[in-house]
Amino acid sequence: MAKDGSLEHLDISVSDLERSGAFWAAFLKDLGYREFAKSATGWSWTNDESTVFLLQAESGYLDPPYHRKRVGLNHLAFSVSDPKQVDAMATRLKERNIPLLYGGPRTGRTTYAVFFEDPDRIKIEVVAPLAARTLVSPPPLAGEGRVGAPEARSLPPKSSPTPAPWSRLRDLARCSARNTGSSASSAGWPYLDWSRLPPSWSHAPFPPSGRVHVAPRPAS
Repeated sequence: MAKDGSLEHLDISVSDLERSGAFWAAFLKDLGYREFAKSATGWSWTNDESTVFLLQAESGYLDPPYHRKRVGLNHLAFSVSDPKQVDAMATRLKERNIPLLYGGPRTGRTTYAVFFEDPDRIKIEVVAPLAARTLVSPPPLAGEGRVGAPEARSLPPKSSPTPAPWSRLRDLARCSARNTGSSASSAGWPYLDWSRLPPSWSHAPFPPSGRVHVAPRPAS
């Protein structure tokens, strides 16, 4: 049974049904779809959970052609379970002389994906989640212990967060400002990009969202 809110089917109007149909038939077959129906004005494929329909656009609606920068659909993303499937898809697309956008597969913060276009330049993405990676701690700053190579570690339990040293927050804030081009705050402190802090500092005395001003160090 499909999850509530799942995409049941997708209708795409195309300028040339035979040309686009050949493209989508090969692509969707690679993803496990099979042909569902075909006529002079439409062609469709299904995987029993969702169905993709191509419809021949009427001649009065062919100009201007599709462009993802206009209001409307920007791109379609199809999910796969393993990054290796993304690489395999990229290989098959190259074999069919289909250009890959952005130079080939790209690694994001949590995903790995390949992008390309259909004959009408509708952008398509095939995307897989990245496996969890071991976090690497930054080397300690001067005055906080030995400075050496980064050391791999596991995430600490959320129930026992480590308080954030004020001096470390100050230095990381300055580093974040240099890396992001942020300006100093009205109090003379730079912005701190919270996403750059180790997860163990999630209970530091600042809200854990976005960039925040680093407050002055309290009096001892």
